[in-house]
Amino acid sequence: MAWYEEKEISFEDARISIKSHFKGENISYWIVEECLQNEYKKYNSFGSYRGFYSFVVPAVVKESKKKQNCKKKSASNLKKSNTFNCLDKFYII
Repeated sequence: MAWYEEKEISFEDARISIKSHFKGENISYWIVEECLQNEYKKYNSFGSYRGFYSFVVPAVVKESKKKQNCKKKSASNLKKSNTFNCLDKFYII
């Protein structure tokens, strides 16, 4: 077997590698970090380098983009909401 099938990737190496997949994209750091930690918690490891790049990276990228889109939609809906706009009517000076 090759070294990349036997050697386990560290969390810090995984973090550095995952960040390189999002260069040029506008995705929040905390979303990527949360998805990475959730994936790690599932198995208490990322597995080998080969397993990480084959399975973990696509899963984290997909989940991060999904959460980022959800965040954008929520922010957009909040801006459109009249809840904050009508509060000033009830404010008495």
